[in-house]
Amino acid sequence: MLVRRLVAVVALAAGSMDTTGVAAGTAKGSMTVSGTASALTHVRAFPKKVFGRPAVLLVFSDVELSAADAADDTKLSTLGNAGKLHAMGILIGDDPNGKAVAISNEIYDQGLHGRMSIGGEDMLEGHKGDGASTSGRLYLKTPKKFENGVIFTYDVTFNAPIER
Repeated sequence: MLVRRLVAVVALAAGSMDTTGVAAGTAKGSMTVSGTASALTHVRAFPKKVFGRPAVLLVFSDVELSAADAADDTKLSTLGNAGKLHAMGILIGDDPNGKAVAISNEIYDQGLHGRMSIGGEDMLEGHKGDGASTSGRLYLKTPKKFENGVIFTYDVTFNAPIER
């Protein structure tokens, strides 16, 4: 009986893991596009390099994504444009002085009429990272109005293991 329970627990835990063996992280927050809010409850984190320095790409979404789908910009754009996904890909890394900052933000949402990018407007607070995981809060101080008239804002806290 104990062996069956142990097997069931191991099977359940394995089902919550991606094929990479790294569980998805947790996110709590929302993004709003043209007045329509979407909950951001999932996050994946991927190691990157920016100007030779370590960085992390965080992919926040309202639906659970496999690591492969979260890392695929074309897939994110396709799902976002079809209205099946509301997501952001935010690159964080250290500035030349060693302070963790948000570098860029790709937004995937049907309400944008295509993918949009912003940079230099995202705020990163309470960041903790050790190469194996990352956590903190990302947000915009003021809503962003794009040239096409769409207004965007977000605020999300996160904790995620970094994919390897």
